[in-house]
Amino acid sequence: MSPYIAFLTNTKLVANPPKSWEDLKNGNYKIIVGDVTKAAQAQMAVLAAAIAFGGDESNIEPGIAFFEDLAKKGRLSNAEASLVNIEKGEVEVTLLWDFNALNYKDQIDKNGFDVAIPKEGSVVSGYAMVINKWAPHPNAAKLTREYILSDEGQINLAKGYARPIRDSVKLPEDVAAKLLPQAEYANVRPVGDYKEKLGVYYGLELSKRIR
Repeated sequence: MSPYIAFLTNTKLVANPPKSWEDLKNGNYKIIVGDVTKAAQAQMAVLAAAIAFGGDESNIEPGIAFFEDLAKKGRLSNAEASLVNIEKGEVEVTLLWDFNALNYKDQIDKNGFDVAIPKEGSVVSGYAMVINKWAPHPNAAKLTREYILSDEGQINLAKGYARPIRDSVKLPEDVAAKLLPQAEYANVRPVGDYKEKLGVYYGLELSKRIR
């Protein structure tokens, strides 16, 4: 599966849901990013903003500066963007993986939330599958991986709001309807150089500058 950074907006609290980073910057609502010292989702949100404003994996300063500016204006919320808090109306706008955002929207209120991929750009990350060759039945794990990457397996993941990693997979209409239109992903790019120290830098530098 391929997760993408998206905006989830409670439209009962925010009349004009953001569709871009500029919209996010110019709004008057509270935004939740998440714990950048621990969560890859939060770290990728910062990278997505950096890329949108001319940065990349080796220069995340534009992303840090973006959120630092929001913090100075008092627009960052330290609340947790949990399903419970979102359902209670304590979250106005939050940055999440698209499959999480779409899942929350459908669970709570299909008509009360908006999910958007920022127009200027976003990032797509990934998940790793590990097969332990010393496991009692390693071939069973290999078969599981083969199923996950098959058309049937990719369609099954799409039922849980995750876009297929293989473009050739043809989704049934009812499953495709669960996802955002492909056009929204026009300016998304994969993470090209995710170094181990990158996550540490996110946490230390961003935490220091948004307090």
